[in-house]
Amino acid sequence: MRRGFIFTLDAVFAASILLIALAAISLEFYTPSQTFWLPTMGNSLMTALDKSGVFDNIFQQSDAQAQTTLTSYLASLPPNVNANITVKIYHGSGSTFTLSRTITAIKGVPDPNHETTVKRIFNKVDGSYFGLSEMVLSYG
Repeated sequence: MRRGFIFTLDAVFAASILLIALAAISLEFYTPSQTFWLPTMGNSLMTALDKSGVFDNIFQQSDAQAQTTLTSYLASLPPNVNANITVKIYHGSGSTFTLSRTITAIKGVPDPNHETTVKRIFNKVDGSYFGLSEMVLSYG
């Protein structure tokens, strides 16, 4: 009886060591995606820019003022998130729209291997202007 108990205890100990070794090996090769939450964060920031009137005010602001405003919003992102936002303003005349301004704000350098892009379209109430904002975010 005592001999069977020792073999059982030895087998449990060996199985435990094997499971720990397998877990350590699998964790070594497992690289979780750090970017799954970036689209949500980007869309939230775009919504904040839209709802707070930043996109509406861009039509009346100079490029420098708009860039300063966008940069301050990008600064609210976590320190490990890099982002750049490009806002293109188009002016319409008749049935033709032409690019009239491009405004860019940058926070860090996005990593092209782990980046996410979110976009938003907004327009001026009178319908003669519309804007396209594109934000590229990455974790790093």
